[in-house]
Amino acid sequence: MNRTTWRHWLREQRLWLLGCAVLAPITFAWPAWEAWQQYGQHRPLLATDVPAGGAATFGGAEWRLGSVEILDPKDIHRSDVAPPGTVFLVAHFSVTPQPGSDPKLLASCDGRLSDARGRWWDATSLWLGLRLQLGCVAGFRDGKIQGPSVGAPWHFAQAFLVPEDAAATARPEIILPPLQPRYLRFHRR
Repeated sequence: MNRTTWRHWLREQRLWLLGCAVLAPITFAWPAWEAWQQYGQHRPLLATDVPAGGAATFGGAEWRLGSVEILDPKDIHRSDVAPPGTVFLVAHFSVTPQPGSDPKLLASCDGRLSDARGRWWDATSLWLGLRLQLGCVAGFRDGKIQGPSVGAPWHFAQAFLVPEDAAATARPEIILPPLQPRYLRFHRR
């Protein structure tokens, strides 16, 4: 192809080439954007930081971190399920539902821990042999949620199995799945 033939071909195909230049990036960007949107709706991404000793309103209730206990698995006779170099961390919370809050929403809470290195751990369902109310509600009776009532604080705990190096700095978090990507992150110091 000589120069004039090449220029002539480019001139004749300019609309097709312009269309390809516009549509090619869109064919890749559109699915990636939809996937990112879907990811954001089902992952805790936007933290509301709660200072140490403070409380935050979330999901129609006031949430507060009480205390955090670090337990050696040997002390509670659970070394059979805990790998070496790990400890149990028990975070004690209180939630006070406000008028108009949805008990089912509060019952859906999930506990999580995260540290500054970006690692995170879900609450464990292991029975620790402790007399704790594990979870956001006491349970169900006659099809109704048994748990917090409006204006009265409800105390519960979440237990986590974490590496020893993360126990001192890990931050407890409360996630209400219907309200994601928002969640609460409690600071201990």
